Amino acid sequence: RLEFDGDVYESMSLQALAGHRDVRGRESNTIEITGRLCADSADRLETMDIEGTTYGRALEVTVVIPRNGWGGWGNEYAYVDVEARVPHGLGVAIRDSSGDVEVDGINLLSVDDSSGRIRTRRTTGDAMIGDSSGDIHVSEHEGSLEIEDSSGMIDVRNVSGLVLIPADSSGDIRVHGAGDVSIERDGSGDIEVANVRNGVRIGSDGSGNVKVVGVEGDFRVSRKGSGNVSSKDVLGMVEVPHR
Repeated sequence: RLEFDGDVYESMSLQALAGHRDVRGRESNTIEITGRLCADSADRLETMDIEGTTYGRALEVTVVIPRNGWGGWGNEYAYVDVEARVPHGLGVAIRDSSGDVEVDGINLLSVDDSSGRIRTRRTTGDAMIGDSSGDIHVSEHEGSLEIEDSSGMIDVRNVSGLVLIPADSSGDIRVHGAGDVSIERDGSGDIEVANVRNGVRIGSDGSGNVKVVGVEGDFRVSRKGSGNVSSKDVLGMVEVPHR
């Protein structure tokens, strides 16, 4: 278990490998990190740890797992589940190789996860979420949000600013409630967008249906692939090209 004075730091990064991440905001100004270390042998367990390093007003928390085997391979395994309780205003960046990430009530800077589910709730700030595989669920975010995803579903609800998705290879995209929505390129999967205060733009849609409902600004599709495009209750212009 590690404890730090939250008044000393403006940001925290959590560098992790295999295991579950649970990061939650709280009223206290104390940063509290707890870990559950699991391994297939006592020798391997002794090489594992959680370390905290200070760089000016930035805190870096690193999960240490031996290089000769982490995750689960046959009878060999090593992983660390991490719980972090941080002040609401502390900017937090999370980098994870495998395992689920859950975030609630923090100032989110970024989440970068190679595999596993990402779930965020009641976050603030201009944030970036990147995931190679696994579903992404975002609920109640105050600020702008950029999501880069290779596969898995993207489900975004109630974002006050721009929701930007530069590229998504596969999986459905749902955005319900946003300031603006921009999906630059989508490979496959359906797109469903609703309740947008400004505009919706889709650069290129490969395959899958597109459904847009309730937009106070314009709705534009630059390039359309296979699948149907439908819109309802769009107050601005609607521009959808023929195939």
